[in-house]
Amino acid sequence: HNDVVNVEDTWWHKVITGLNAKLCMNNSYSGSKVSGGAASSASNLDRVKNIINQASQKPDVLVILIGANDCSYAVKNDEFQRAYQTMINLVKQISPNTKIYLCTLTADVQNATIEERLNDYNEIIRNIAVNNNCKVIELANIINYDNANTYLGDSVHPNKAGMEKMAEE
Repeated sequence: HNDVVNVEDTWWHKVITGLNAKLCMNNSYSGSKVSGGAASSASNLDRVKNIINQASQKPDVLVILIGANDCSYAVKNDEFQRAYQTMINLVKQISPNTKIYLCTLTADVQNATIEERLNDYNEIIRNIAVNNNCKVIELANIINYDNANTYLGDSVHPNKAGMEKMAEE
């Protein structure tokens, strides 16, 4: 059971409000991945165009938090890296002046075998950030395997306390 029931409870709403910023779009899809050929894949050109072009102007900042479903579905590291890099290339091509922030992934305690892959993915995200002049938001340090019972409402999704911790980062 998760106690996050309103948009005001989410980390991203707290950040936007705290910065007095404007949300152009939240492009979250349940079950979406970076990899794959689905329309919901973040490396899909049409999805990236939709994210950027829905706004009346190009976004100043784009915060990207995606990859947990790739991890849960055991997408190989090289495939994840290729798809993530493709996503970044598309964003930079469509909106070259947008500052991009990449979020590392938080703990996923539903599967005991996932921790190593999650660590690998986070390293891939950090390397892509460095290689593409993006900033990193270290959410992996906020919700990890040591504090997951406190900050996750289920085995994957942050509860209100977890959302608050994420917003502080």
